[in-house]
Amino acid sequence: MLHSAVEMTAMAVELVCSRLRSIHPEMTVFQLQVFCVVAAMHPKGISQREALTRIGTSEPSHMSRTAAHFSDLGSRGMEPLHLIELYPNPLDRRERLMRLSPLGVAVWRDFGLYLRRT
Repeated sequence: MLHSAVEMTAMAVELVCSRLRSIHPEMTVFQLQVFCVVAAMHPKGISQREALTRIGTSEPSHMSRTAAHFSDLGSRGMEPLHLIELYPNPLDRRERLMRLSPLGVAVWRDFGLYLRRT
């Protein structure tokens, strides 16, 4: 059975959401957006401020918590997910950049493989 491009895209998004929810069952839309923005900028990395701009919101505390939770740091009693890595910006040591961790790359690769098959 042939599926339309819209159906295939929807199925691919459902797949990546399911994969991420298997890692973090209470994944929010904002957290999914953060993961996708970080993945889009991998391996170069993206600052939290840039990610907020791309997502279209201005909640730096929400971004900080999400980045910590998705990294190896964890946030407010939440287990670290190890999906991204935080590292100092070589141009501004006060700022941290985000990029996918090896686990994050594997999740994103699964998503890309699914898209190529469909």
